[in-house]
Amino acid sequence: MLKKILIASLGLISINAYATANNGAYVGVSAGLSNQSMNFANAPFNLNTNGSNLDNNQWGGLVRLFGGYNFSSYTGVEMGASINTGTTYTYPNNAGTMNMNTTTWDLSYIPMLPIKNSDFTVFGRVGVAYDWISNSGYSGGSQSGLEPSGSNLVDMLGAGVRYKFNNHFTMKVEWIAEGLLFPVPINSGGTNVASWDQQTFQTGVSYHF
Repeated sequence: MLKKILIASLGLISINAYATANNGAYVGVSAGLSNQSMNFANAPFNLNTNGSNLDNNQWGGLVRLFGGYNFSSYTGVEMGASINTGTTYTYPNNAGTMNMNTTTWDLSYIPMLPIKNSDFTVFGRVGVAYDWISNSGYSGGSQSGLEPSGSNLVDMLGAGVRYKFNNHFTMKVEWIAEGLLFPVPINSGGTNVASWDQQTFQTGVSYHF
């Protein structure tokens, strides 16, 4: 009887250790694609669009470094820093192009839901990000006087799936959006010329200590 109790206890300990092995601190890196939206204002470009703005969506790449802490199998926090590849936008009415670079710092709360009897976990992301968007060049057209740039604290939302390889390594695939509710204002001097937001699709790996 004592032997059976001991075996059962060891089994419960091993199951609990396996379930919580990815708790605690971790670091990782991810890469992916970014769909950036530049929503141009009317006035600076003499647009006649009945008050509506003009969206210019562009795809680019990004790399994100991150670190976090899982308090349990259901909650955690994460910080990250990402750099986007340069993206070229065309001004309305073919008034030239501008090249923009984006850098981001972010902080998120991560709710998680382990999928029973599997190594997969579904997770969400709610947080804030600070985006710096700088102009690295202008070419052609009639808007050579504009030097747009912007930075702002924005909303951050996301969702994804994580797979556990072992006690130390996991992989995740996720969608992260920045500025959907509060986009970054893009200004040139004292003139607002556009607003910016992005949605990213990333895959990454993490090391859990």
